[in-house]
Formats: sequence, structure tokens, C-alpha cells
Amino acid sequence: MRLGLGIWPALKASSARAGKWNSELESLNTARNAIAHDDQSLFQKLPQSKYPITLTTVKTWRSALNGLAREMDVVVGDYLATLVGGKRPW
Repeated sequence: MRLGLGIWPALKASSARAGKWNSELESLNTARNAIAHDDQSLFQKLPQSKYPITLTTVKTWRSALNGLAREMDVVVGDYLATLVGGKRPW
């Protein structure tokens, strides 16, 4: 928790899609670690719909990351505005 902001609870309060984004981020991170460490057993931890990794899966991850980044920008901007007194920093 940075500056008193719990980012995932704030995101979940702000958007119904936050749970899905978190799930997609977990799958992406598992796949990234499997690739980076050449660990086939990590691939088995992916949901069956994410393995084998396909272009559709990668597009889903990209979409989730884009949505997450946009919503994080809103949530953090709003939080900082309340923290420093009214005006959003961006």
C-alpha cells in the first residue's frame, strides 16, 4: 500500500472489470515466468483457455492491460486529488 492507497480494492470499487483484469494479469505473469525460466510445469498452472498461448490469448491480455492502465490512471489521479486538495495532478 503506497500513500495509503490499496490499489486493487480501489480498482474493484471503481470498475466491475477489475476482477477480470486481475485474473488476466495473473495468467500473463504465470506465462511470462514460464517462458523466462523455461519451466514447462508453470504452463500447466495456466487456465486451459490460456494454454497453449495463442494470438487470441495475447490480445485478451493486451486488452486487459490497456483497461487496467486506464482505470489505474483514473483511480490514482482521483486519490491524489483528494490527498493534496482538490485538483487532479494530470
